[in-house]
Amino acid sequence: MVVGRRLAPMASLVMLCLVLAGVVTTEWLNWQDRTILPAPPPANAPAPSATVNFTMPTLTTYSEVLSRPLFSPNRRPSEEEPVVMVPMSMTLVAILISPRGPHALVRHGTPPQIDRVVEGQTIDGWTAEAIKFDRVILRRGGEVQELVPVTAEQPHPPNLLPNRPQPPRPPP
Repeated sequence: MVVGRRLAPMASLVMLCLVLAGVVTTEWLNWQDRTILPAPPPANAPAPSATVNFTMPTLTTYSEVLSRPLFSPNRRPSEEEPVVMVPMSMTLVAILISPRGPHALVRHGTPPQIDRVVEGQTIDGWTAEAIKFDRVILRRGGEVQELVPVTAEQPHPPNLLPNRPQPPRPPP
């Protein structure tokens, strides 16, 4: 009696699978027999020509389209002032996003030193206005500067290299 109750759902699932397999097999075997007729051309359609002559317009035709920003929802140029990139003596080393807030590690000064910067902090006369996940926005008066992380490894001055033990040299 208990065995019959256990096998009843399994037997019904097996039967369902067999029925579905039969339907799929029938459809698969009959799909080649069907022919799809092309749609009749409209009554007022021109007669097809043997060759179609098409020339691509020049790119200058699309200059208005190309000048608009691609990923802007309204495809209109931004009204914001472009940020003027001025060479700085600061380099963004890393950005840390933590529960206590965003922090940035900035290399600055002469000799270069690395300091932790938080939003609102002033460093070398620049105030960290915002720390984003990919850049730091600095402001000094009316000037705005963005620091982005350095991608290529740049040579470090000797005083910034960590102290590593030197391998022993053989005596002369």
